[in-house]
Amino acid sequence: NFLWDNQLYYSHYYFNLITNFTFFYYFLTTGDEFRQHEIRDLEGYTTKISKTSVTGNTTYTSVAGAGVRVDQISPSELDHTMNGNFLSYLQFGNTKELNTFAYFDETIETGKFLLNAGARLDYFHFYYFNLAPASDTFASKVFRGQSPTAQKAIVSPKFNVQYTLNPKIQLFFKSGKGFHSN
Repeated sequence: NFLWDNQLYYSHYYFNLITNFTFFYYFLTTGDEFRQHEIRDLEGYTTKISKTSVTGNTTYTSVAGAGVRVDQISPSELDHTMNGNFLSYLQFGNTKELNTFAYFDETIETGKFLLNAGARLDYFHFYYFNLAPASDTFASKVFRGQSPTAQKAIVSPKFNVQYTLNPKIQLFFKSGKGFHSN
């Protein structure tokens, strides 16, 4: 039997955070207080199909999936602040991010062993439109002459082995490649 799962989602949020990790390291007179602010809309769709079959004492579970996610951030802002008051932009603009992906995963359980292998392909496309005024030298210098778009594809494979010694002890080996992106 095949199982088909689908998910359609949308989220809207407002984020505002003031931090100061380095105190007076970068800005010796005004301090290193920063305000991160964004309003983000994100929407996406994921789909996956899975099948589990049993042959003797071996269970095979196959999963394949794909999806897309779009983030629209307006504004995407990082400010230099002092006591919560704005001093200058470190980054101020509108951001659009697109992530499309597809993956395959196979799990084999036999006796006390579980073997799992899979791979995921991700494609990212980024667009950033700088809104910092030209008079704001710090934020404008960072993005002057830079392309507003970037794109990248990445393949993330994995391979895992698990052995159940007894109900309380499992031995395992896990390997793979992945990433974390804000």
